[in-house]
Amino acid sequence: MNLSTPAAAQPTEAVTIDRYLGPARVVRLEEGAVVVVIDGETLVHATLALAFPYRPVIGDQLLVIGDEQAFFVIGVLEGRGRSGLSNDAGVTLSAENGRLRLVGDKGVRLQGRSVDVQTEELETIAVDALQIFGEQRKQVRGVIKTEAGQIDELSQGAWLTQAKRFILKSLNAVRVKSNTVRLG
Repeated sequence: MNLSTPAAAQPTEAVTIDRYLGPARVVRLEEGAVVVVIDGETLVHATLALAFPYRPVIGDQLLVIGDEQAFFVIGVLEGRGRSGLSNDAGVTLSAENGRLRLVGDKGVRLQGRSVDVQTEELETIAVDALQIFGEQRKQVRGVIKTEAGQIDELSQGAWLTQAKRFILKSLNAVRVKSNTVRLG
């Protein structure tokens, strides 16, 4: 149905329906409810009664059930709206006996005042990685091992390395380029 058709062909709200279970297209949004078209011509007010948080948008195809007393949205057949979890006390996503996967075709963003990651093992794999910090501090109880094709580091100020013992090992020549080199 085209909503730009003349008024005589527009859906009507003053129709009594005994029982209905089927698809409905969203034509208007309200707080906690929607106005939908059922049977291609009848407008009904339907309360959201989904088992998951979903914000419908105009044009969504929803699954609606109801009678002359009330209509309820119980499913999403074709939707472009957003789903989200929100709770003032906090939300926990848990996979008790399995893995938890977060997948986003256009990316995944974690955002918060602070983000804590606690795990026994952490693996990060990326084609390219960029980290930007105001300041960074690392504390490693064991050994740090870095393997790279080449390492380029640039410090705009001083660069301090302090150790009880320092070994610099090269298979070929070591070159130090500086105006002044102080040893000892």
